[in-house]
Amino acid sequence: MKSFDSLWKILNFTILFELLSLMIKLLIFFITKLKSTTLELDLTTDINFLSNGGHILRNIAIGLFIVFGLMISKEVIYRVRHDNLLNFLKSMSGTFKIRRFLTYREILKKDDEHPQVNQTVEKYNRAVNRTVIDIWNDQLILYLKLPKEYQAQKMLKGMEAEIKEEIASAYPDYLISTFEREKNSLWLKGTRK
Repeated sequence: MKSFDSLWKILNFTILFELLSLMIKLLIFFITKLKSTTLELDLTTDINFLSNGGHILRNIAIGLFIVFGLMISKEVIYRVRHDNLLNFLKSMSGTFKIRRFLTYREILKKDDEHPQVNQTVEKYNRAVNRTVIDIWNDQLILYLKLPKEYQAQKMLKGMEAEIKEEIASAYPDYLISTFEREKNSLWLKGTRK
């Protein structure tokens, strides 16, 4: 379950480092064009420093991409051996759909073009963005991380029936049980009919 979030975090960092590396390369390109103009600037040390930083960021991005590939291949191999690869794809798409369904958008008031967001809603949305659905041939598991704030937990508790209904309608082949609380998380388990 937690590997799903780890995979996406690693992929996001990989993309971020690759974009930073690309921006540094563009900066080096523009500095060299500036240097080739009629201005007499000594920017060789700056160019070397930026070039080394770009190479380091590029190597970090490549390393993170390799880790991402290894983690994905481990999950794919496990799914092919013990389950179905299609269920892995259903798990990913179901996770994104339930996160979108649970996200709450509320803007309190707008002052000077700076909208103020309710802190309770922000904490609720932060917890909801860690929701994961794991679908297997014989079972379905929904993991919801509970927010630490009481009011945000109350918001989530008030939506339990809607969440269960949404999961039951999205996956009619599974019998869905009631929510079970374990420490700071809610689990919804379903078995195949």
